[in-house]
Amino acid sequence: MKIPKIAETLIQASNERDVEMYLSCFTQNAIYADIGEKETVVGKKAIEKNFREMKYEVHTEPTHIEETSDKITMKVKATGNFKGSPLHFEYQIKLQSGLIQDLKIDLI
Repeated sequence: MKIPKIAETLIQASNERDVEMYLSCFTQNAIYADIGEKETVVGKKAIEKNFREMKYEVHTEPTHIEETSDKITMKVKATGNFKGSPLHFEYQIKLQSGLIQDLKIDLI
């Protein structure tokens, strides 16, 4: 499975809890929506705050990828110290100039 570079960087940064690498994936005014948590944040500063305050230790692993020129749909398996682990999620990523403009995460 070929993983687009931006998706690979996002997963690596998340797994390593590397906030700078994570933020490098997003545009300045990106939208991050965690549907399961009923939470939407807008902008890098809000995304950074959200990332730093994450309640759980999570390791994500892509299981399926679909890609077009401006959109990536990625299914991931998430394991960690949260109820129900492992869980499966779908990441819907919309790109702008090669960076994430919109990230929606939903439980599948």
